[in-house]
Amino acid sequence: MNAAAAALDAAGISRQSLDHLLNHLSTSAPAPQPVRLLPALPAPGPRAPRTTVMLRNLPNNYTRNMVCTMMDKEGFRGLYDFIYLPIDFRSKANLGYAFINLIDEPKVQQFWQTFDGYTKWVLPSAKVCSVSWSGPHQGQQAHIDRYRDSPIMHGSVPDEFKPAIFAQGRVLSSCEVWKHDVVMLRLECQP
Repeated sequence: MNAAAAALDAAGISRQSLDHLLNHLSTSAPAPQPVRLLPALPAPGPRAPRTTVMLRNLPNNYTRNMVCTMMDKEGFRGLYDFIYLPIDFRSKANLGYAFINLIDEPKVQQFWQTFDGYTKWVLPSAKVCSVSWSGPHQGQQAHIDRYRDSPIMHGSVPDEFKPAIFAQGRVLSSCEVWKHDVVMLRLECQP
């Protein structure tokens, strides 16, 4: 009797029950899936562009301005036109995630590679950022439509707690954004 068989016998496990268990596991367990670092984009053809991502595991003491500064320092200044960092009104801390809309679909891959696994926080944190697709809303206009009549837009809510819309790298005031179409905003912001 070999050492493995002796150990099983000592533990009260028969060879037959071990064979049955191994057979059950090999037939009922799904095949391991390959690890994907980035999600595959949908197949070519007519489809709506995917430009909105969700940053997860952000330090809870980050503000919207700090997230914008982080993105700007990583080379994305002027490449996003929407950000919403949900805030807990009692603690005034963010909830650890943010929605970001990039203005150009090809930049999403670069953004994803930069921020998936990101840890270069300006404040001490052990958190590791991850990136996922935002759903169901995609694109700046979808987010404007989503939040236009939301309680988060109430006048009593501080501006830094609200979603922010950008045009040509500058944040637009709440009254500029939520009362006009995005097309009009872009025209108004032309230098």
